[in-house]
Amino acid sequence: MQDEFMAYFSEVDWCLELSRLNPRNVVIEKILHRLRGLKNKLKIIALKEHLAREYVMEQRMLDARKVLEELVQLDSGSAMPLVVLATHYLNFEEDPDKALQTILLAEKAANETGHFRRHVQAEKARIALTLNDYELFAGTLGKITKILIDSDQRDVGTERDFFDRADKKKLDPTLVEVFEAYLKSAASPK
Repeated sequence: MQDEFMAYFSEVDWCLELSRLNPRNVVIEKILHRLRGLKNKLKIIALKEHLAREYVMEQRMLDARKVLEELVQLDSGSAMPLVVLATHYLNFEEDPDKALQTILLAEKAANETGHFRRHVQAEKARIALTLNDYELFAGTLGKITKILIDSDQRDVGTERDFFDRADKKKLDPTLVEVFEAYLKSAASPK
């Protein structure tokens, strides 16, 4: 497994160096060329992740979405590709309804694997804010405060941007207190 992850990170390094030295159109063409005939799943994932970012930078949102959808199929059962796709729908295609549908699939995958549960809930909170759905937002905050992460589970650190942007008057004051305590606890040294 270690060798597989090294293959992934070698492709990430290759993409970063490629991007540093070349204009974006050249980067896209070289990644597409490198993908041809490639069989290693983790290498393909690394290249497609970078390709999707390059397409976004080129404002080629449909091309980016197509690559992200391919990543979801390639890494089925994993929450992360779905989170990235939901974020894409929310931020780049301005389709919060599609983002919510996608993040709900990510939530199911995260709950099944135990990985990225907090990340999924944070993105779900951002989507709820965009939809102005404070019932969904409140439920999501409650879920975030209850997530316990084992040492063998991958996830993001504590996030708060969505909480800071929320209209606290639309939330139960007790929930606001609980989430503030959660944030304070997460920020204090262990």
